[in-house]
Amino acid sequence: MTAYLTCKLKEELTIGKTYEISMFVYLPNHEFLDQKMRTHIGFTLTLEKPNQVINSMLSVPYFFSDTIELDKWFKITKRVKATCNLKYLTIGMFESESFPLQTLTQYHNPISSFPKYYVDKLSLTEIKDSSYDNKLGIIDFCKYKEKISLKNNINNELKIQFTTNDTSIQIKYQNQIDSLIKIIKLGSKIIILEGDADVIGTKESNLQLSYNRALTIKNYINKIQLKNKILCFGNGELNNSKIATIKAVNQIEACYLYKHLTNESLTVMSKNEANNLCVQLCNSISSHELFYLYHDSVFLSRQANKAILLGKLASVYHNFKWPQMRKIDSLYAIDQIIRSGSLLSKCSQTLSNKFKLNDLDELTAYDTLICNELFKVISPTKFPKIKDIGMYNLNKVLVLLTHSTDIDKVKPFLEIIYNNCIIGEANWIDFATLKDKYLVNCSKDQMYGTQYSIDKNTNELILKSADKLESINLNRKSIGLSPIKTTNTGIYLKQK
Repeated sequence: MTAYLTCKLKEELTIGKTYEISMFVYLPNHEFLDQKMRTHIGFTLTLEKPNQVINSMLSVPYFFSDTIELDKWFKITKRVKATCNLKYLTIGMFESESFPLQTLTQYHNPISSFPKYYVDKLSLTEIKDSSYDNKLGIIDFCKYKEKISLKNNINNELKIQFTTNDTSIQIKYQNQIDSLIKIIKLGSKIIILEGDADVIGTKESNLQLSYNRALTIKNYINKIQLKNKILCFGNGELNNSKIATIKAVNQIEACYLYKHLTNESLTVMSKNEANNLCVQLCNSISSHELFYLYHDSVFLSRQANKAILLGKLASVYHNFKWPQMRKIDSLYAIDQIIRSGSLLSKCSQTLSNKFKLNDLDELTAYDTLICNELFKVISPTKFPKIKDIGMYNLNKVLVLLTHSTDIDKVKPFLEIIYNNCIIGEANWIDFATLKDKYLVNCSKDQMYGTQYSIDKNTNELILKSADKLESINLNRKSIGLSPIKTTNTGIYLKQK
């Protein structure tokens, strides 16, 4: 969904000429298919190479698409009249005001199987018959030239200088803000305002002053009635500064939100602002990371944070589409944490009552019971493929198999699952997880680096017994996984 193919054209499009662009798309029907995907897969033309952000969809003012028919190769054909020398063509699924409605973390669940689509036979040809110009479907570029260039500039930033102990915005900066807002309207979704203060006065008063500077800018921007989300922060006495910074971004890192929810800047925010910040943090991280927050005494020192977090946990684990599978899977989203000794003994009473799984011995016994039932319906000679039960259900079978501690029963399945991956009838990540768990249970180094435990001193994820990173990354590359940079790999809210 956030992967794009971008190429530089061999020749720039010639101003005044008409071109026909076409490609075939195959979009299989899928249980998680959002119907808007059918209208948001296509291609776009730009002057500059799009500035893409990892795990972030491209938002462009115009992309060529059609309503794709499912389970068949569908041809998308569009015509363009070049009014500037366009250089780049990008294929993918593009963002709009109505899509996606879910958050990225909901779409990017590494355990679930997200709908895939396929493209083929892309062509771009000049149409020399001028009679085409009178037919439907011709888009007149480059009236979007400025918008495209501005939309792809995600690092919009402006620094505003204040006088000592003052919050008023000088006229020269008002003009600069007005110019920046024009850019923000075309692209970025979130505006971050950060105020600073010098060391004159008390620490408490300077914290309030820094926040008020950010708030003054927010009030000024609100007069323009932007639809963007605006976040205000006060940094207090920072580098003896008297500035406020405006940043326009498409998404905010969880680390950034956590930082402002656990330091003194929280004290000058209103209750609603702080609560909204907490909600945004809980919505931007995985269910796996929610439990890190649950064990974070600094974060939980604010009672409202705790209440919001517990509500999110209850929502994740109670309203799951397949609650029975979530139960028999022993809460697989927190499996690594539970099995590494960091038991959630203080987890919310609601969760404990829901699952009745309170200690490691009970969890292991429950997994053994479930795996015994699983082995009654699967065998190395009778093992399902994606075409038999679907990608999602096969993933669940492999998750349960991964939880088995019976090494002898797991071993015979490794080769058949590997061979199924070769022919596209199983997922490599499922195989890698199962293979690594098997190796760990055999007290051997893992091959793909999928199994983690928790460092009790730092409360961070660390790789379990593993070979050198170089060999692990070669194995990961061979099956399309991204490399591991360090043995402490993961998303940790405290690291920045």
